[in-house]
Amino acid sequence: MGELNIKSSTVEKGLDLAKEFLQSVMKPSLDEVGELFADKVKLWRIKNQVRNIEKVKAIVEKEGINTKAINMKVLFPYLDAVALEDDETLQDMWANLFVNYVDSEKNLTLSVYPEILRQLSSEEVEILAILYKIGTSDNLPYTDEKSMIALQAIHNLLRLGLIGTSYTIMYNENEVVKINKTKTTVKKAAMVRNYHLTDFGTDFFLACTREE
Repeated sequence: MGELNIKSSTVEKGLDLAKEFLQSVMKPSLDEVGELFADKVKLWRIKNQVRNIEKVKAIVEKEGINTKAINMKVLFPYLDAVALEDDETLQDMWANLFVNYVDSEKNLTLSVYPEILRQLSSEEVEILAILYKIGTSDNLPYTDEKSMIALQAIHNLLRLGLIGTSYTIMYNENEVVKINKTKTTVKKAAMVRNYHLTDFGTDFFLACTREE
């Protein structure tokens, strides 16, 4: 993604309004105000990068990991993505992923994982963790069909190929119905959607953890 260009970003309009207001209460020129905003953005990005690298360093030292060189196709996407990440759960996922790439005892070479992780929310990561632990479930957090968060989370995980679905028939209490004018008792049936990790989803999740 590269360095954030605030002059051409989607926040340009809001930035112009902010500059206009600041100009009314400050003496510096508009250019100087713009540089102030840019410096704040750069500082925030650098702090996130440094925080994550410190996490990586701590894991490497604690576990006594022999490191190897990391592929540049992994390093640059990692630095770009982690610079924008301030969620602690995802910061930990990024640190684990980086450690696994540099761990000489692991054979982690697939470079697509950073691109996958940068598209996930902490809620989606929680769903992956639950499915990894229990295998298959039809009752996940955030999966209330009326919840927009649920729909977005499930659709995104399906889109990325991290989870799959299957259906089972659930029989409930008996129900009396008429068949050819004759009353009979049948069991009510319903299709239940189950969610599970795909093979790719399992590999990805393990790549973002330090579990064996």
